[in-house]
Amino acid sequence: MVESVLKMLALKELDSEYCTKLVGFGTDGASANIAGLGLKGLIEKQLPWIYWMWCLAHRLELSVKYVLKNSSFDLIDDMLMKLYYLYEKSPKKCGQLEDIVSGLRGCFTVDSSGVRPILEQVVLDGLLTNGMQ
Repeated sequence: MVESVLKMLALKELDSEYCTKLVGFGTDGASANIAGLGLKGLIEKQLPWIYWMWCLAHRLELSVKYVLKNSSFDLIDDMLMKLYYLYEKSPKKCGQLEDIVSGLRGCFTVDSSGVRPILEQVVLDGLLTNGMQ
């Protein structure tokens, strides 16, 4: 993995122009990334001046999850995780989901107040004509 990162950043040679300009590297807090023998440690051996930090987006996600712990967010997070695993490795299910989404495209309006469904009958007609019975 270290070789891939260094290759991607074109840092194979320590005297390269990129090497002197790189000052920081952000990852999540997984031990494979932050341990002495992990990504951080191996990169620091080749680039001792490098500053390592946690990815800001990842830290923000963890902070929001912590603040919303034991709330309805837990149910939403669990539902989204289950949906992800349902569609993750199934091209057939992904195709079916795309069919459903394309069938629903004309069923919603978007304006300054947000997304709103069109009248129920129009929605039902759209679903039935697109074979979503």
